[in-house]
Amino acid sequence: MARIVLVQDFLTNYRRPVFEALQDELERRGHRFLVTSGRYQHSQPTQTIDPAIAAQDLGGLNHIALDVRKLGPLKLYQLGNLLEPIDVVLVPAELSSCSWWIAALHRIRRSQLRPLQILMVGHGRNFNRSHAGLMSDLAYSMIAHVADGYLGYTESSRQTLLQLGFPEERCLSFGQSKAILALRKKVKTIRQGDLKSLRSQLGLGSGPIACFVGRLMPRKNLRLLVEAFDLVLGKKPDAQLLILGEGPERDGLVEQAQSRPWLHCPGAAWGTELSQYLAVSDFQVSAGGVGLSILDGFAAEHPLITVMHPDHAPDVDYLRPGYNGLLCEASAGKLADTVLSLLNRPETLLKMQKAAAASLEGHGLKPLANRLADGIERLSELGCRSSASRGRGLAKGLWNTLTQPPKLTLAHPQRSEN
Repeated sequence: MARIVLVQDFLTNYRRPVFEALQDELERRGHRFLVTSGRYQHSQPTQTIDPAIAAQDLGGLNHIALDVRKLGPLKLYQLGNLLEPIDVVLVPAELSSCSWWIAALHRIRRSQLRPLQILMVGHGRNFNRSHAGLMSDLAYSMIAHVADGYLGYTESSRQTLLQLGFPEERCLSFGQSKAILALRKKVKTIRQGDLKSLRSQLGLGSGPIACFVGRLMPRKNLRLLVEAFDLVLGKKPDAQLLILGEGPERDGLVEQAQSRPWLHCPGAAWGTELSQYLAVSDFQVSAGGVGLSILDGFAAEHPLITVMHPDHAPDVDYLRPGYNGLLCEASAGKLADTVLSLLNRPETLLKMQKAAAASLEGHGLKPLANRLADGIERLSELGCRSSASRGRGLAKGLWNTLTQPPKLTLAHPQRSEN
């Protein structure tokens, strides 16, 4: 039996069911599992916080709320003696999180008879290239080798870690997930009702609806998205663009919507409201920064249309161009042409909608919990890395970072949609 703790900055509404499923699976296998996270602060982005999480009402999840102090960009976790009885600690692979070096200090202090294994969870580096560079990549190369094992979100994450010199047998990918099966069920139920009345209730017209879900940040390239739909409306006047989310770009979008009746920016949505918006939409669209919300779209049978962009997260791996979506150059004209190509071919849109739904296979909570539990057990069996292994890996990672700048590539190549 292993005693396992997972450290988080704060709990988001989509991670809670993942941790609950992982807890059930690990306890079924005879392990003990605990989640620690910072106390909810009102300055945190509210669209990611479930009200129950804000109230620390977490039901059956084994959870301890921690004080997280900020020192400039750094987050200091007051773990105290929490790690003393722990065998395995899972920490986020983030430069701002100091949980990894706090865990490393505990590992040094403890004897070899009671080693503390550190497993990192994350992408391996910052894929937001507008806020990253050589120094960031070098820093990620160094912190990676604090870990004894690595659980990467996607295959792109795993390949990044291998480039950083991490031992292949200690680097696994498990695939992210959300409570997408529940969302899929809600959307299906809503679609059995009166969608025409629902559209009217939501303030939406009768034409095809492209939907964007996510944080409204500059890296999402939303200005390009609106420019593209200005062109789309010239040839498809009943088309609509629905943008769901909050962020610094929302005020500008609301202002643009005043002169564009086809542009709808109702703000953030989750639960039943999110399900309703997804149920009346036809496909998802993004002009940059594709993230985990791609799975929300797939749950609603929405293929994704997006552009080639340096700020996509590794979650773009789930896109298979020509199968469950389309990929084009990052220009308003090319994006508009791609959207129109799909709208003008209903049979292709229907085919891709079915493919999007099929792409959810393996992304449910139970399969994810099984993969995570398998990964934790497999990495735990390997024990702690030696100092020599860390040194060799670090040297290789730094050299590769300096000579081979990291680059995100799609896991699935472009192919014809026919």
